[in-house]
Amino acid sequence: MSAQPQRIETFGECSDVVVYDIMRERLTRLGGSLIALIDLEEARGADRVRVGELFARKDEYRRAVDAVDPGDRAAQIRMIAYLSSERDRVEDLLPV
Repeated sequence: MSAQPQRIETFGECSDVVVYDIMRERLTRLGGSLIALIDLEEARGADRVRVGELFARKDEYRRAVDAVDPGDRAAQIRMIAYLSSERDRVEDLLPV
């Protein structure tokens, strides 16, 4: 039986590149959740305004991530926490 890899417990154990990659990955996951919500809204007959608002929100998140200084590790960690909480909020709107 092979040994389990050691779990990373804090961002302090990650390089700057890994923290940046995690931030981008969180954006991708949030975008996927928003697309699922958009699909659900369209299936329910939502008007174009509502769907457009959701697409605009997706773009706002991307712009917020793009505005984070790649050299500002603390800002990236704050953005990771924000994107994670936003994804949780969006997923609460999706059926199980």
